[in-house]
Amino acid sequence: MNNIFEGGGVTRPIDDLGRIVLPKEMRQLLNLNDGSRLVVSVVDESSLLLSLPVMVCRACHSPEELVTYIGLTVCDSCIDALNKERKNIQMLKAGK
Repeated sequence: MNNIFEGGGVTRPIDDLGRIVLPKEMRQLLNLNDGSRLVVSVVDESSLLLSLPVMVCRACHSPEELVTYIGLTVCDSCIDALNKERKNIQMLKAGK
């Protein structure tokens, strides 16, 4: 396999729907499959940056010990804090 990074990359056409096909070697190298998501950012007038999304906690932005439930990603620490708060509220309601 030729080095896909030699010579500054590869040139790919954009189709009529605005799609760009990434070479198979790049997809394999980055473990990208059907449905994989990429972040597309404009760097400057002549550059785009494709990067893998970084998952973080929706509440505290920690990237550690994440759980996703019904589309919301939260870390274990925030889940623990939420459970403690829930217990406090239940105790207040019970008059304890």
